[in-house]
Amino acid sequence: MEPSAPKNLRPLTDRERAILDGFLSFDYPGVDELRAQFATLRVNPVRSCRCGCGTVDLVADRVLSPAAAPSPLPVGAEIPGDGDIPLGGMIVFLLDGYLASLEVYHYGSGPLQLPAIEDVDWSGPR
Repeated sequence: MEPSAPKNLRPLTDRERAILDGFLSFDYPGVDELRAQFATLRVNPVRSCRCGCGTVDLVADRVLSPAAAPSPLPVGAEIPGDGDIPLGGMIVFLLDGYLASLEVYHYGSGPLQLPAIEDVDWSGPR
């Protein structure tokens, strides 16, 4: 973890773990380093979004190598709605080559929680 990482970090929930695993299941530059970071991830609840959505602030072990991956990750993760219009989606951002946040966004009103993994429409490089 970062030398100044807060002590109140919590482990990933099963749903957070599944969604992040989905983002790391695609092939793109730096994904191997990100997969190594994944095993060390913790959530900083103090810096996570407080609007009620599923967005979380991630902390990876900085002893591991940073990834030369693009930020945000080149993976589409839409949250389906009724018909052809999605409710929103998810994005993963890096900071200095380390997994830093999983953001949940919405197109309408109200915050969205993380969906179940089977409810995500994935797209990206293979």
